[in-house]
Amino acid sequence: MSAESAEYVVSVVRSWQNWGNWNEAQRAILEDIIYHLEQAERVRELEEDYEYLSHYYGLETEQNKRYREALELIKLKTLDIKGDKDTRPFQIYGIASEALEGTE
Repeated sequence: MSAESAEYVVSVVRSWQNWGNWNEAQRAILEDIIYHLEQAERVRELEEDYEYLSHYYGLETEQNKRYREALELIKLKTLDIKGDKDTRPFQIYGIASEALEGTE
């Protein structure tokens, strides 16, 4: 049910409450209907939020993994420099650039 449909049903049920001679049990049923429709709408909103956040944080996790791997490689290359190996600064720059751009 769309948000607009749920809102419409809630407004109809609320208008029924004003029609008159409802006993306590009938009023309680109408209140329950309204409550459950509002909760269903809230669940839909939370599911949308969850979908967005899980996608967003999934991307962030991948990015953090890529950065961590690049930093490990830079650390190893830096150790090579200390050992008089042939590691040039442009190699370290290239590793960092690839991590930041998202290429592998």
